[in-house]
Amino acid sequence: MRKKLLHSYKININNDEYLCFIKVYENMKSLKIKVTNDLEIHVHVPPKISIDLVKEFVNNNLLEIKKIIDKKSAGKFYNPNNNLISLFGKEHNLITKSHNGNEKYVIGYKTVTLYLKNESNKVKLIKKLFKNESQKYTTNRAFELAKIYGFNVEKINIKWMVGCWGNCRKSLKLINFSSRLITFPKEIIDYVIIHELCHLIEANHSERFWSLVSRIYPNYKQARNYLKNF
Repeated sequence: MRKKLLHSYKININNDEYLCFIKVYENMKSLKIKVTNDLEIHVHVPPKISIDLVKEFVNNNLLEIKKIIDKKSAGKFYNPNNNLISLFGKEHNLITKSHNGNEKYVIGYKTVTLYLKNESNKVKLIKKLFKNESQKYTTNRAFELAKIYGFNVEKINIKWMVGCWGNCRKSLKLINFSSRLITFPKEIIDYVIIHELCHLIEANHSERFWSLVSRIYPNYKQARNYLKNF
């Protein structure tokens, strides 16, 4: 299928800029949007279509594009345009180096270096970083807080989650945490952990639940407001 670049421009989504490429495909009959692993937006369009019409189509699908970007990236915690990444609430410069061996990352003082065979694996390695570091910190901290406050939790999982920061399976005494938590300040991570631990006692967000949370984490309202920005 023959293609050619019709137009490219920058698009703003939640105050982050992304490159958008409009490409004409000879056999295309409708418009289609793809987001690459490098977080570029590619719009495949049929011949003889106006750029203004394509831009209108993109604008009407910004919500769906944002959802795809969130799945492919670390959202606000990784800015591919500025090469910044957040760990424990502090920005680190993201450095990429070509590497023929096993792909890996090294966390330094205000830097994170990615050693990549292929540049397209950048987001994948960043997700691995989040998961590994969350397993080290968030898991240990959750068991520590559970012991301090007398919660009976048997298993903790770390996984990539976009729609929530954590969830609790009360009947199984199981808690899942998002690997993206590692990007937050430690006091915010503590709040999310305590929130889910309290669900081992109170399954819903009742007055009794929030009363329990407030006894352990008095500043929970400030933490909730902080999380609303993400």
